[in-house]
Amino acid sequence: MASHKKRYFFLFIILLVSALSLSSYGLEIDPRVQEEINTKGYSKVIVLMEASLSTETQEILSQENFLPGADLNALQEVLKEKERIIKKQQRKVLREMNIEDKPIAEEDIDADQLDRDNVDIVLNDKYSYINGFSGILTKEGYDKLARDDDVVGIYSDEKLELLLDDAVSFVSGDFAGNISLNGSVIDGTGIGICVIDTGVDTNHTSLAGKIVDEYCYCSNNGGCCPNGENEDNSAEDDNGHGTAVIGSIVSQDKDYPGIASGASVMIIKAFDSSGSGSTSDVLAGITKCLEKAEEHNIKIFSFSFGGSRYTEACDSDSLASVANDLVSMGFFVAAASGNNGDSSAISTPACGSNVTSVGAVYDDSSSTPDTVASFSNSYTYLDILAPGVNICTTKADTAGGSVCHTNSEGDKFRSYSGTSFAAPIAAGSAALIAQYKLLEKNVVLPPHNITSMLVDYGKEVFDARNGLVFPRLDIQSTLENIDKTVPIVEFVDPTPADGEVINDSVVINVSVTDVVNKIAICKYSANGTNTTMNLTGNGRYVYCSIEVFDPGNYKIYGIDNNWNIGTSDERTIAAGNSAPAAINVTVLPENAYYDSNLLCNYSYYDSDENAENGTVINWYKNEEMLTNLTNNTIVSNEFIERWDEWYCSVTASDGSKFGEEVISNSVVIGNYAPEFSVDLEIEVNETEQIIINFEYNDAENDNVTVDINDSRFTYYNNSYYMNTTLDDHGKFSIVINATDGYGDVEEEVNITILDAIDTDNDGTPDFLDQDDDNDGINDNIDRIKGSLNYINTNVANFSVVVNGTNNLNQSFEGQNEIKFIHGEDVIVEFDFDFDISELDISNMNITYYNEDNGKIAINNLSINGTKTVYLDDVNSSSSAVCVYDSAYASLEVMNSGCDETDEYLVLCDGVITYDGYSCTDLGDKIKISGLKHSAVAEMCVDADSDGYGEGCSLGEDCNDNNQAIYPEATEIANNGIDEDCDGSDYVNQQAAQEEEEEATVASAGGGGGGRGPRSSDDEDFTEDVTTSDSDQSEEESEDVELNTEATITGADATEQEFNEDSVKDDKGLFALTGATVADFAKGKLSPIILMIGITIIIIAIVGIFFYASFKNKNPHSRFQHKKETLKEFFEGLKELLFWK
Repeated sequence: MASHKKRYFFLFIILLVSALSLSSYGLEIDPRVQEEINTKGYSKVIVLMEASLSTETQEILSQENFLPGADLNALQEVLKEKERIIKKQQRKVLREMNIEDKPIAEEDIDADQLDRDNVDIVLNDKYSYINGFSGILTKEGYDKLARDDDVVGIYSDEKLELLLDDAVSFVSGDFAGNISLNGSVIDGTGIGICVIDTGVDTNHTSLAGKIVDEYCYCSNNGGCCPNGENEDNSAEDDNGHGTAVIGSIVSQDKDYPGIASGASVMIIKAFDSSGSGSTSDVLAGITKCLEKAEEHNIKIFSFSFGGSRYTEACDSDSLASVANDLVSMGFFVAAASGNNGDSSAISTPACGSNVTSVGAVYDDSSSTPDTVASFSNSYTYLDILAPGVNICTTKADTAGGSVCHTNSEGDKFRSYSGTSFAAPIAAGSAALIAQYKLLEKNVVLPPHNITSMLVDYGKEVFDARNGLVFPRLDIQSTLENIDKTVPIVEFVDPTPADGEVINDSVVINVSVTDVVNKIAICKYSANGTNTTMNLTGNGRYVYCSIEVFDPGNYKIYGIDNNWNIGTSDERTIAAGNSAPAAINVTVLPENAYYDSNLLCNYSYYDSDENAENGTVINWYKNEEMLTNLTNNTIVSNEFIERWDEWYCSVTASDGSKFGEEVISNSVVIGNYAPEFSVDLEIEVNETEQIIINFEYNDAENDNVTVDINDSRFTYYNNSYYMNTTLDDHGKFSIVINATDGYGDVEEEVNITILDAIDTDNDGTPDFLDQDDDNDGINDNIDRIKGSLNYINTNVANFSVVVNGTNNLNQSFEGQNEIKFIHGEDVIVEFDFDFDISELDISNMNITYYNEDNGKIAINNLSINGTKTVYLDDVNSSSSAVCVYDSAYASLEVMNSGCDETDEYLVLCDGVITYDGYSCTDLGDKIKISGLKHSAVAEMCVDADSDGYGEGCSLGEDCNDNNQAIYPEATEIANNGIDEDCDGSDYVNQQAAQEEEEEATVASAGGGGGGRGPRSSDDEDFTEDVTTSDSDQSEEESEDVELNTEATITGADATEQEFNEDSVKDDKGLFALTGATVADFAKGKLSPIILMIGITIIIIAIVGIFFYASFKNKNPHSRFQHKKETLKEFFEGLKELLFWK
């Protein structure tokens, strides 16, 4: 039995590993296919095969410069190799299949007849450039394909639906139409787009010349092409959706143009008049577009249909997989995200990781532009948004609905909504970007670059349904940011010719033109310096000019908003005799008054370095030139009056040429504000008068008026007055303003009214009162401030005694003994020297208690030493006090552990502590000395409430966190714990020896007789286990059933009895043996460990199913094989778990 046990144990482990490894098997089967095979006996499928390209071809595809149209020969070679390899794989896979080539409509399928005819598949289509085929698959055919290593996926031929539910200007599409690059308008010209939809109304005049090819693959209802068959050269639209989609891309109507009206479209009809289609027909249409990709320069695919929804990238989906493959070959693929209103998933094929998924927003024809449409699917991996609500586009004659526009030829337009129309707008936008880069740099952009450009430069839109932000298509922003064309800079008249000689300054004029971006700035570059020019205009065509004085070589730079820099031709200005110039002409001082002298200040400049000779200076007063001051640099203040306006002009001269007259700044002769002085800080006591004195002076002798912003003040003789009361203490500010009628000055005065204490509340503040406390003793000899009436206390019969007398209405001097009396008992005493200071009891607080604990608190008593307090000893368990020595001490906030800031636990042993306190037990009283402020209370710190602790009468505790540990506690033997605080645990030698022997017997037991593992609740013990090598060898060599006998006594016997009952009650479901059952029943076996064991068994069973499935994939034999394998496994598992 031992060898059997081992064999099944290893089988169990192998099955577990197999179950895990088989989960990564490569074949992917759509669950819908399996369900239809089991229920109907057949399924419409798409079968994808392994069809790897050669290493050389894969390297071509991985190159950055490989794109359709960039290298047509390379593209053709790739397509030829794909076609050759796919055909080879199709032959290889299908040669084992019994094929029916004649298509059968789904409603005519007879599964039993196909079975009798031994048909494996009714072949619908073998694709040229897609590594697969489609058809109706039977059970036998399914089994064959499932065993074929070349088959990578079997998918349901999913039913697809069209995604229905003043866009061009909203996304700035008309901006591209205003751009001309290398003689071509940016309208998508030269770019081919493959559209797979319901077809097109070829008679619609707004689409004339835009449809370069058409074809139909439509197998619904036995054939839904215009000829009634599955395939046709005509793609005439019987629904209207396809015509509308194409119109949104290439409509030629002047009022409702397509986003890329210059592009061309190849239309594939794959959807019937109801808007339904199949994946197989769509794949056939994709293949046809690939065949014609070179002929029509197809670079873009636009998909306005969708199938299943996914919450993450769906690259394993058949349609998404093919769309991804298109992108890898260099085609841009735009797909509608779907119209289910789902904010956490999008439809296939838009969910492909390489596909550009497009959701819908309202455009500015709505009252809520840039709002995500409620029907539009979106989630984290949605790429971009585009208009998709009420899109007015071409209407097929077969389509119903209201008309939103009629063109000049009488053809109609209709409004449509849905992501179906957002996707083609994105596809057309991609055509604009692709054409622009082709014209700009002769570069064919990779599709992921186009997606990045549209996404990166779109406008951010918030989707309130899921809190996500997506970019909305913005063609103008995208073109402006990807634009690399440089502005064109050309000289225009009047500008001196190259090399022309000048004597004076000249003006340089240029025109600057840019294809896409507005011109930001022009720079004149000469002699190593760049100078900003004057710019006229605000757009892509501007004029720039600058006046220059220096000869030399120069050029002009034009810079657009994307920092593309255009450069003019270089020109030269030849030097002649230049006129000098007056620069920086200024009248000083800029702030002048009636007593100021004015200076016409300037600098003389001559590029020929000729000396100044004959410069003319003119002065102007109130716009009138004063000829009597001509050529005066300075004007004396005798000519100056207040409010006059003065300026000067300078015309520089070198004796042969005059420069231009330069006008200075204007200076208005100002007014001196009054001079004003006042005390800015004033401090008085309550009841004193506030007096604000001020002085002022005016230079022009104007009348000065002074005002204050506080009505409480009264003016008299250049001062303001205010009387104060005992309620006015505080701080405030007032503002005093002085004005002469022309100018003013103000000052802020800060006033502090000090709080005047009135101890006896007689209305006279203490600083004016001769007897502050109204005790009949003049303050100059009264050394006690206040009386018993001023003391706040809860002490009954309270009195203050000074040197044995309670008569405080007298004068004291020198050192005196002070006592606070409660009836006959002293509760506070201290010495006080009246020669040093007065004793202030006017605001003192004393709180005294003697109920559960003796305690006292004293506040607002300032003495020049320490004090002693006496407490009633009412707490017999306490032998200490807590001192809270703080000026703001309070009994209410004293901590029960006496361990907070300023709290000190003082033992009542008469010893002075490090902090200067002492506590002495006087019997019924406790004396505490050395206090400065103080709240004091009897206290015993006993955290575990066992009667022992710091300051407790029973004594200290060696462990104040465990109530079972204290001096005199009963010691428990052999548990490693010192319960009685004597420093060690009590050890019972005999009990320890017996426990050790019991542990040895338990560890030596086998089968069901052993004690089993101990839980954490067992008593601590030391277990020594000895197993001889001979015992191990004997067990391994003998293939016999083990019978182990063991003597079970006491608790073990009871445990064994419980185990047997448990096994019987379990009826073999979980026949755990020995101590394991007992431990689990007693809670000693962790439920987590048990669940892990059950989980492993379940995984093993799943592994058996996978093992049986892939050992023989024939469904008729698969379940029998599983049954036999399961039977063999459970026989071994039973022997493993139940052997005794």
